[in-house]
Amino acid sequence: MPAPEDLETRRAFVVVDVLELDGQPLGDLPFAERRRLLGGLISEGVRLRVTPSVRMPVGSWFHAWRENGFSQAVVKHANSRYQPGTVSPDWIIITIEQDRAPGMAGLFWKGRKKHEIKR
Repeated sequence: MPAPEDLETRRAFVVVDVLELDGQPLGDLPFAERRRLLGGLISEGVRLRVTPSVRMPVGSWFHAWRENGFSQAVVKHANSRYQPGTVSPDWIIITIEQDRAPGMAGLFWKGRKKHEIKR
């Protein structure tokens, strides 16, 4: 995991979703469509980014993500709709623990049993 002073120099605002555009609510649109719209709104740079969209297999991405100082993620189904005030059943909150063996990471799904992935 990076040292805190290294993380400070890489600090950025990361945009996760767009829920309204020009006064129109977008929560009923599938997540994939909201991400497409979001991509057209944001000019990414060093201090402004859009969360990455990753497809299976994700093992190497999870390891790189952890090495960059992240410990949790929300995985959203491409067709999921936004549900105000709650975590959609189509979303999975993941916590990654430190590698326990070379090439392995522990994943904890909220409310579900622990799984392991390989790089």
